[in-house]
Amino acid sequence: MLDCVYLYEINAASGEVHRLKRFEKDYTIRGWPSESVRAMKDGAVKINGKAYTLEDVANGVPMDFLPERLQIEFTGTSADGKQQKHEWTVNVLEPADLPADPKEDE
Repeated sequence: MLDCVYLYEINAASGEVHRLKRFEKDYTIRGWPSESVRAMKDGAVKINGKAYTLEDVANGVPMDFLPERLQIEFTGTSADGKQQKHEWTVNVLEPADLPADPKEDE
């Protein structure tokens, strides 16, 4: 499944419609873990069930479509040896002021 934006030309007289262009939309999800999270041993992140390293998340996780929600799970071992697990559900909204394809605005 891909998110796309389409441009159409509509002939006002005949009502005939022609698709002019299709733009694929790509998304990048980024997170910047706190210092205490970065200090944990074996820190791992799952986003919607898929595993990533903390470095992956900091550099950006590419997505072909923007899900309605992100299920985020973090696990790791604190400096005192305690196993930590944190879970969040985040509702996602697409920023309305961003161009569909930044390359098209250049």
